[in-house]
Amino acid sequence: MLIRIGDEKRELIDAHLTVLCNKFIELLNKGDQDMLQDAISMFRQVIENMPHKVSIYASLIGLMVQHDSTKVVALLEEIINKSFQEQLVEKRDGFKCRNLFRWFGFLIELRVIGALPACQFLIHLIDNDKHAQELVLHSVLTSLSTENVSLRLESEASGSFNVLKAKLQSSYASRNTKAQVRHQAQGFVHADIHTTLWNLYQKKTYSPHRDVYMSVSQAKEQEIKSKLSNSPFSLVPNL
Repeated sequence: MLIRIGDEKRELIDAHLTVLCNKFIELLNKGDQDMLQDAISMFRQVIENMPHKVSIYASLIGLMVQHDSTKVVALLEEIINKSFQEQLVEKRDGFKCRNLFRWFGFLIELRVIGALPACQFLIHLIDNDKHAQELVLHSVLTSLSTENVSLRLESEASGSFNVLKAKLQSSYASRNTKAQVRHQAQGFVHADIHTTLWNLYQKKTYSPHRDVYMSVSQAKEQEIKSKLSNSPFSLVPNL
């Protein structure tokens, strides 16, 4: 069901998401570690490999947090830390990182992750990047160009967001200079995904995600946001 959600009867996606949420909560409460690890592995795979459904999977976490925040926090920490460590740090897989950071952006948008810890985490990535500048820059910009994320961070964590903006500007300028030199030497026109993402981030006006991604209804998203608006849940992935 985790893989196929949204493939059929999309008008029932909210109901199907609730069923899926209840199944996960039941699994968490059983405490069967083998089954739980299988579920975590499957959750990681669908997030990493199904970009058109990352909004749905973020909404699923948003629903689950409302049932049992302690166990869901532990689940989410494990998913994020394992996936980000493997795909960003070890394998440097651009496709999977883009999907993970888009999902991360939706978690911020849905109020699952607080504005301040989100900024702190993205700053941490830039500060501690030693070998994969382009991938880290791409990943951070992917999260920030997710619908309304930059606006939320700027509004709710302006100090940290200003620090993040300055570091992004420096990282982008450094990377851009090197890329221009390299592309000119190779006879390429200097235009790439980083420039596209940078321009989207600068504009702070993005197409509604439901124009691009499968998603739950607007009413369900608003319900999740309203119930999590005062949530103490703040996750800072440990990388």
